[in-house]
Amino acid sequence: MKLLKKLSILIILFGMFSNSCYALESNNPYGVYCKLLVDLDCIRKNLNSIKENIGQNVQLMPVVKGKAYGTYATEVLSTFTECGISMLAVAKCSEGIELRQLGFTGEIVVLSQPFIEEISNIIEYNLTPGVCYLEFLQQLEQNLKSQNKELSVHLEIETGLGRTGIDTKDLLKFVELLKNCNHIRVEGAYTHFASADSDEVYTNKQVNIFEESVRKLKEYFELKYIHMSSSAGVINVPTGICNVVRPGLLVYGYLPDESMEGKVDIHPSTKLISKISFIHKLKKGESCNYDQCFVAERDTIVGVLPIGYSIGIPRCFTGEVVINKTKVPILGRVNMDNIMVDLTDLPEVSIGQEVCFWDNEVIKLSEYAKNSKAVCEGALSVLSSQIPRVFERDLIQYIPEIGDSKRS
Repeated sequence: MKLLKKLSILIILFGMFSNSCYALESNNPYGVYCKLLVDLDCIRKNLNSIKENIGQNVQLMPVVKGKAYGTYATEVLSTFTECGISMLAVAKCSEGIELRQLGFTGEIVVLSQPFIEEISNIIEYNLTPGVCYLEFLQQLEQNLKSQNKELSVHLEIETGLGRTGIDTKDLLKFVELLKNCNHIRVEGAYTHFASADSDEVYTNKQVNIFEESVRKLKEYFELKYIHMSSSAGVINVPTGICNVVRPGLLVYGYLPDESMEGKVDIHPSTKLISKISFIHKLKKGESCNYDQCFVAERDTIVGVLPIGYSIGIPRCFTGEVVINKTKVPILGRVNMDNIMVDLTDLPEVSIGQEVCFWDNEVIKLSEYAKNSKAVCEGALSVLSSQIPRVFERDLIQYIPEIGDSKRS
């Protein structure tokens, strides 16, 4: 009996790992309705490809804001650390804190100017804030002095995005303040491009403004990190004086613009999958959906998907999904918890059939995003946390338990 029990356990374990796949939250009840497949090997390949593209003298600082663009890939930190990544960029302090709680010990740069109220957490979790606000620096120095601690900051320079950043005419005000701050180390300077994917002239203007600002800062500080390029910049803009790049979307296998196809070797890492929950028939002239917004022009087989805008499929989404490598049109509007599709040309489809919103072959994420009136990063990052992220990799891994804070 003991031998049979051991064999049973081995068979169960083999079944768990036979697809080289593990789930972030394996007991997530929403997994019966849909899942986001995330191929961690593709992310690794993308990181290595970007590193080859930028050369040995430039450091890679992946942007993992928005739960790693909705993939939750940072839940498995080895995806990044095994590729030699020692720096990560986030948008908000709360994201940096989460990375620390997951066990990341490298540098975490917060790209958006934090609130003064976040200073205590910034110090406690050793985050590197991007700064463009004098009063914040004053309070930061005061807090650090009272705790006898030091902290690094990166200065954000406004060069043309018109969002946040130090106006170049105010640069010396920051220099004068920081020269007298004994507990703040100015280790970096950065800017954000406005249109690196589409406007070379404007981008070059931004580069010139940034480079001039960096030259001024170098008269006073030893800048360890200089960065300006996100994904579009990595592809289109020469590195110049920078020694760090900040790819975001590229890391997950998607291009900022389809015109960049072939310029860097990347591999799409995600697929959004649901399945058919119900099938019924309409006769010609009958309708379905709210406000009778679909009227059948022929006898129609209707398949129902059990997801909708409550989990991040935009209500405005139109177009098609993929079933059996075939595009299938949406019927009417996306509902809060349902979507109807036309199965008339696929009569063999049955309840439980897998449906892809994008499979990276028949339908790409860029097509899904366009049909959702969104961009790729927007389409990914709005997907609800209710959707289980199912990670795939070639090596056998474990299924993390809910609340396991250090997944590797």
